[in-house]
Amino acid sequence: MPDFDAYVSSMEERASSALSSTSNGADLFGSVDFLDGQVSRKLREAVPLGVRRERGAFFTSSDLRTAALVAWPRAETPVGPVLDPAVGAGDLLIEVAQSLPVFSGLDSTLDLWGSQLHGRDIEPSFVRLAKARLALLAISRGAVPTNGRRMRLDDLFPGIMAGDGIDVLNSGWEGGHIVMNPPFGYHSPGFAVEWANGRTNMAAMFLASAIEHSTAGTSLTAILPEVIRTGSRYRRLRAFVSERLRVVGVESFGRFDAWTDVDVFTLRGVVKEVSVKEDSETVEWWQRSNGRKLGEECDISVGSVVPHRDEESGEEYPFLQARQIPLGGDYDASQAEKRRFTSRLFEPPFVVVRRTSRPADRARGIGTLINGADGILVENHLLVCKPKDGSLESCHRAIALLRSPKSREWLDQRIRCRHLTVGALREMPWFDA
Repeated sequence: MPDFDAYVSSMEERASSALSSTSNGADLFGSVDFLDGQVSRKLREAVPLGVRRERGAFFTSSDLRTAALVAWPRAETPVGPVLDPAVGAGDLLIEVAQSLPVFSGLDSTLDLWGSQLHGRDIEPSFVRLAKARLALLAISRGAVPTNGRRMRLDDLFPGIMAGDGIDVLNSGWEGGHIVMNPPFGYHSPGFAVEWANGRTNMAAMFLASAIEHSTAGTSLTAILPEVIRTGSRYRRLRAFVSERLRVVGVESFGRFDAWTDVDVFTLRGVVKEVSVKEDSETVEWWQRSNGRKLGEECDISVGSVVPHRDEESGEEYPFLQARQIPLGGDYDASQAEKRRFTSRLFEPPFVVVRRTSRPADRARGIGTLINGADGILVENHLLVCKPKDGSLESCHRAIALLRSPKSREWLDQRIRCRHLTVGALREMPWFDA
């Protein structure tokens, strides 16, 4: 990332110059844009999106870091060592440092901050940038050099260094706090986990490692992709978190930022003592509903055909594909393309819902009535709602429920990732018309 490295070097030069000045921070800075949007903007300008995705390089905005650390102690007193295992450009540590004391002497201020703030990142340039920004933050808050002591940026914040944050977490963090916005990319774990098979979200690995290996009483604040909160694939991880973390807050935030099409939530809690038996606690990952639900009236499942993977064999049947059926209304399956496949067939009438969507998407949750042919194949990009009584009237009632504004609002709160799940539709309340 040569273009971004040039920006990092300019920030280091700015910090080094400020470290040797005897002026008050308020006189040195006309603005403090280096604490927020400037860094993310420079990264977007210098590094292609594909590279940023591969490296998990997405910096935390001030709005998101404030929302995540809303319960952080605001009194200017040390709260114990704080680790960010995916420190990036230091955004979360900057938010923490806003609450740390500032002395009249810059050296004593940075000595204290250096003992409190710890971080790792696999990108050395990010570590350099985090240190420069933290030093500039201390100066902007009014600390000035004293006693003629010359400070080198490389010597500051010894606990923030290049390295793999997962390794630090797995070795056991004995500090008081962990804050993190880990990478969201998918990789195969380099160690055995009980809650996942194959490739999994890196954020899930950071979360599990932080909880499993940290000492009891460690507080955790994490920014995580919504798929961990509501995705069916992470059901066992949520159970693990509920068992090992005393959860004090689960809050949806919305999109990560205006340039990143991923919804996130914040998780706050305290690591439990494993050897001490504690009463089981129910974690409210989402708002539960009482009363009758869609899953009590309909059998809900995922279409059984995976296009481009499943071999075509056996008899030929009409094949429903999400891209070929209308959004809402009725569809006669006898008009559909035919396909050979030995798999589960669905008998009409039934309702299909597109799986792929995002919150507030116009197509989200809209049902299409399927009738016509007797045996129908359905691709896995569709969810099938088959009334338990098999009636056309029940199909129409289900479609009306799915179309209602209350259902759309509920669905957007229940599952804010890009794929609807069987579990989410089963739990949908049967709102009165």
